[in-house]
Amino acid sequence: MNKNKERMLRNLQHTYCRIQPSAIHGVGVFAMRDIAVGISVFDGASTSSGETLAREEIKTLPREVQQFLYDFLVSDEDGNVEVPPNGVVGLDMSFYLNHSDTPNLETHDHGETFVAKRAIKNGEELTVDYTTFDPHSAKFLPKGQ
Repeated sequence: MNKNKERMLRNLQHTYCRIQPSAIHGVGVFAMRDIAVGISVFDGASTSSGETLAREEIKTLPREVQQFLYDFLVSDEDGNVEVPPNGVVGLDMSFYLNHSDTPNLETHDHGETFVAKRAIKNGEELTVDYTTFDPHSAKFLPKGQ
């Protein structure tokens, strides 16, 4: 068996979630099996850095693409955004996590990895507090979610 297939099969053994419609907002990430405390739910997802696009560069893109970047990626106080190496077509599931003030996931490395904060049941939506890795998100979030 080739190395790529071996890696893919290993990653599939550690697949815990899927994307589906969310009552919180649009789509979200949901447990497709029980997840124990401390499990890294996106183990195997690419964490390679992309390129930072300046706000001026983003303004040259179609309006819909600009909105997508600001909806799904973290921006700094100047409106610059780090975009994954393949643009937005290769976003992993972590980009579809919805915000909660009482999340069941946490991150200790600014959104590179997300770990179960408590036991999560099959079918439960996975959530994270955006302000733990994107301090500028607070001004856009509804209170009490």
